[in-house]
Amino acid sequence: MSITIRKVDKTDVDGKLIMKWRNDDTTRKMCFNSELKEWDTFKIMFYEKYFDNYIEPFFAYLGDTKICFIGCVSNHLADPETNEKICKIGINMCPDYRGKGYGKSIIKKVIQLISSNYPKTKKIIAQIKCANIASSRLFLSCGFKYVEKKNICNTECLMTEYNIKKLLILTAHPDDETLGAGATIKRLNNEGYYSKLITFTDGESSRQETNDTVNYNRNHVLDSVCKDLGITDCAFGCFPDNKMDSVPLLDLCKFIEKNVDFEPDIILTHHRKCNNIDHALVYKATITVFRPQLGNKIKIMSYFIPSSTDYNPFSNFNGNMYYDVEDTFQTKLQCLKNNYNKEMRKYPHTRSYENIENLMKVWGSEVGLKYAEKFELVRNIN
Repeated sequence: MSITIRKVDKTDVDGKLIMKWRNDDTTRKMCFNSELKEWDTFKIMFYEKYFDNYIEPFFAYLGDTKICFIGCVSNHLADPETNEKICKIGINMCPDYRGKGYGKSIIKKVIQLISSNYPKTKKIIAQIKCANIASSRLFLSCGFKYVEKKNICNTECLMTEYNIKKLLILTAHPDDETLGAGATIKRLNNEGYYSKLITFTDGESSRQETNDTVNYNRNHVLDSVCKDLGITDCAFGCFPDNKMDSVPLLDLCKFIEKNVDFEPDIILTHHRKCNNIDHALVYKATITVFRPQLGNKIKIMSYFIPSSTDYNPFSNFNGNMYYDVEDTFQTKLQCLKNNYNKEMRKYPHTRSYENIENLMKVWGSEVGLKYAEKFELVRNIN
């Protein structure tokens, strides 16, 4: 059976069960205050600490059985520079399930849930008693890093933190995200990134004058695309398809700014020399909105679109960033089949399933991998 994570309902939670787990001899020794707790005292702390927060607590289930409580303290914690939220978590495992290898799965799933549902959260921290070697190793194995040592209740503890990475994907048309970077997007989302997709046009309306908004509008498939690729959130614009050069650049920039309320770690955008005018303008808007200022450390990369980037003989796509996508290339192909099959062409067309898979094989071979997606690095600040 797999682990599932669900929010805890204050009206339904059994606080006495959590107290029982906490009062277990082994668990108590790892707490900063190792005294036995009585219900009258424990319930005040429990409800005030965990149920008045930006992020609710969670239960981890094995099948239908509750095996772990994950508490989140977040309301009064914020990054002093960006004012983004900081979440402090603690886990309380049912003694019957301790030491059975469930902890890593639980923490990783909680990280994914927090990054997906609470985009204003910048980092997750955990305070671990120095004597609690098992928990220390557990959190480090989940990507947490040591920050410093502190004393809490006269007990030495380790401060660890996990920085939630954020990915922004900017595309002119629905399908560009999958054609250009679908396997990498899926991989990064599997690694716990918060991701947002922004598209600018419906991708269809320039082809035929019609009132058929379903068959000639790709926006309706974006929910399915996000599910396939693990994308957290999306927004789409109504700019004129293949006529974005009729729109002031300022309007494109304002559209991005309106829909991005976080600082990305990575931005994926079009190549500046794509044959499609909409693609080139999305690139221009990207580097205009995210021009370097205030030391923002944002990595910007351009992706390759078959039948656009390669259709400009002078595109000069200098791919120099490779992502191993052996585990996710099939997801990219399946996402195209599920959502954009009518956009695909027969081989040897460059926008065929065979060529798209071949590109990932060739790019992988360039760096000793079976499958890779390649990007051109636009800017990287360390």
